[in-house]
Amino acid sequence: QVLISIRPLRELGRKRRTKSEHPPLKMAKITSSSAPDRALLSDSSDSSISFSSLIKRDWRNPQTNKDIAVLVSDLSGFTSTTRKHGIVHFASVIVRMRQLVLPIFEKYNALEITTEADNFITVFSSTYACVQAAMEMKAALKAYNATLTTTGERKHFQIKLNGIGISSGDGGLMMDSYDRFHGTTFEHAYHLGEDVCADGDILITQIAAERVRKESKLSPCLELEEFKSDEIEFQQGVFKLNFDTFQQTTKLVDFYDTTLLSKELGLLAKRHDPNLHLEELQTLDTDIAKNYSTSNQTVVMFAMKEADHNDPYDSLVYKEKALNLLRTVFSQYDGVECEEELWIFPNPSDAVLAVLDAKDAIQERNQCYDDDKIDITGWGIHMGTMLVIPNTDIHWGDPVNTASKLGQDLATNGDLIITDKVYGSIQDSIVIPNTVDFDHVFLEYSKVQFSSYKVSRPPLQIITAVKSTSLFVFSFGQEEGETTSEGGSTNSTLQEREILKRQKNQSPKKEQQQMKRHRNNQLTKKQDNIPGLNGGLLSFLDGHFKELY
Repeated sequence: QVLISIRPLRELGRKRRTKSEHPPLKMAKITSSSAPDRALLSDSSDSSISFSSLIKRDWRNPQTNKDIAVLVSDLSGFTSTTRKHGIVHFASVIVRMRQLVLPIFEKYNALEITTEADNFITVFSSTYACVQAAMEMKAALKAYNATLTTTGERKHFQIKLNGIGISSGDGGLMMDSYDRFHGTTFEHAYHLGEDVCADGDILITQIAAERVRKESKLSPCLELEEFKSDEIEFQQGVFKLNFDTFQQTTKLVDFYDTTLLSKELGLLAKRHDPNLHLEELQTLDTDIAKNYSTSNQTVVMFAMKEADHNDPYDSLVYKEKALNLLRTVFSQYDGVECEEELWIFPNPSDAVLAVLDAKDAIQERNQCYDDDKIDITGWGIHMGTMLVIPNTDIHWGDPVNTASKLGQDLATNGDLIITDKVYGSIQDSIVIPNTVDFDHVFLEYSKVQFSSYKVSRPPLQIITAVKSTSLFVFSFGQEEGETTSEGGSTNSTLQEREILKRQKNQSPKKEQQQMKRHRNNQLTKKQDNIPGLNGGLLSFLDGHFKELY
């Protein structure tokens, strides 16, 4: 038996629109001018990929980077605050945090500063500078929060630091052309800052702690406390950094200072001016929403398991191949790539079908390889209003945050999870309700509950082709009323056997004609049970089976 995946079957079951027929996406596509060619990287072309084209910054040489350090910070309350006060407000909190912290990083000569929503990912040339910046960052945010009332109308303007993770190393760090960091120094800092920290803690790795202890300028004003947690995923020890007598020397930045910010972010920072009256704040929010809010955006986010490669080049090529495979599939559904793991689609039906097709494509690809299998651990889809500001990294909102929670935090084993809002929106689709299975589940993450559906495609989408002499017999699956037994077959198969008997003494030409008539009759019967299919399926299959024959 030969199993043939039939992706065009699904495409024939839906009305495909041209790009001009799609309503325009009101958002900016985020790209990088230094990005390498995104043509699909086939296995035969791997050797032609230039390592230098994939790397933007390289700190792997231990001789020239003896004390490289990475800081990763994270805020808390993204989901709950966004749902309660809206994305414009929480976006302004992030922008105000950047406005306060960027001068501190500049003061300590940061080598590279990148942002990831409410995260900072910053590289320093020494552990000393990194720890100094972390302590001053925490002190600055504490000082700013003290200027706000702890109760009343401005309490939600506070910047809640979830924590800061710091890791040091002798090299072992690089940044690719998409501004993604690689190496254990980054991975340890990111894991501590994003996954382990809580309540504003500063957690540092054992190597970083050893280097801090050698700094006489730091030792008197801080204490290193060994930190234990079941959430820590690496063997190296972790320490909590406590300090009481640290003297902050950087002044709090004015609300209207955009020296280190993109000009487009000035309106968001302005919201934090305590002298604004309520009416002025409402007018400002209306202007921001009018210029930058986009409704009915469908967001897909996913998590990719990192490949276990000793050579960073192999790791980068693996990830680039995986992303290009997804780009090839998603582009067929007019998906817009904002980040490598964040896509926006014109409607929820396209988003669901795009992910299901991507899952199929990955499965087919992985069947050809014993090693280097692409592993997407989960997918999430949500829809709603987003805030999109051109020329910035801001493409945020509840759709992004919820899709991230579902796909990157809750989904496992490659599951696709959609929200009940997406589920309700696709019920009018002519294809999806009939070709997709939904399993209602209730999930919880960060004290937020999600009414969701796990989405999968049933075995109906596989054609079984049996090659017997020169005849291909195929079936879309067992129909209602057909029965099989261990030694028997379906009624359809019995008919096929009768045809084979009659064909024994026929000429090849007559055999072909008989085969074609039987195939078309069978397809016509099967087609009636699949809503949305039309005669185009017959010509598609006819061409493929002629080629096989």
